[in-house]
Amino acid sequence: MSEMFAVQVRTIEAIAIGSTAMEILNTEGVIGKVYGVFARTVNVLAEGKELLTLARKDVQKSPITILLDLSPNICMSTFGVKTNSNVIKLGQFIHISNSEMLISLAKATLWQAQNQIKSNLAIKDIMRNCDVAKDIGSKYGKRGGLSGLLEYSNALVKGETINAPEFNVYSRIASPRVSRLAKAILSRNLGDARLSANSLIGLGPGVTPSCDDMLLGFMSSLLLVTKILDGDVHYAREVNQAIVSRLSGQTTLLSQKLLEHAALGEPPELIHNVIEAVAAGTEEQVRKVTSALLAVGHFSGTDTLLGILLGFHVAMSMASRYSSLTSFIKSGK
Repeated sequence: MSEMFAVQVRTIEAIAIGSTAMEILNTEGVIGKVYGVFARTVNVLAEGKELLTLARKDVQKSPITILLDLSPNICMSTFGVKTNSNVIKLGQFIHISNSEMLISLAKATLWQAQNQIKSNLAIKDIMRNCDVAKDIGSKYGKRGGLSGLLEYSNALVKGETINAPEFNVYSRIASPRVSRLAKAILSRNLGDARLSANSLIGLGPGVTPSCDDMLLGFMSSLLLVTKILDGDVHYAREVNQAIVSRLSGQTTLLSQKLLEHAALGEPPELIHNVIEAVAAGTEEQVRKVTSALLAVGHFSGTDTLLGILLGFHVAMSMASRYSSLTSFIKSGK
């Protein structure tokens, strides 16, 4: 294979291919162009404005990711990948034109997001696990982004006034907007939920801005936990669609695609793992997976954890109100 190219290539084994990425790879020939080159990833813009991410193995699995057998000390730019270069599928290989990157797909496995979690835990045990995850995040999460809001996650959902002098500019701006979002959802006002979410999207530092990471965790846990609690899943889906209804042009393309998948119940692997541990696992399992999530990005892991906890609190409040309403309807009162 290497003799086919004008430049010397280095073959990299793909480890796992996300479900959306696999659909893109069903096409032969040019499948897209390089959209961005970063230390850990190469982003590819495919037809239909879908995004494909070629990533080192220290990046979490997601529907749009092809995980490569590359160690964390290797920077993607060392392969000579340039933006706007063609990305070509040739049988069991992907080549980026005029670069040294040749990816073998032969040994890769398909990765699909899990959209169901089974739990036998009582609500009090789930709440205890939420506190464990919050404690880990507060102690060991990276400072910055929305990390200051972690210890106030429950208060934000309750609509309590928070006036913490230690908040950075992002936490100060986001705090009342998050409270408004929770209030709108719990009052079943999708219009206000849409407006509140729109005021958060794109806010904060990072390739995936802090508030986007928070919403990524929030939508993922809102939908999964609502299913676990046998709550109003249809309404949870409506909330998620309201949140992502105005993404285009408001944030980065990578963030947009991750949020769209989360809204459908397709979160990245580590997010699912944390939700599953909190909803159905032991304290030790919660500590382990939360620590793994906190290691993601600069502030992304911590901001995502905040969203996960907010989603738990809102989902539990929704389920409580929903079960009371359905019981009332069934009683004929």
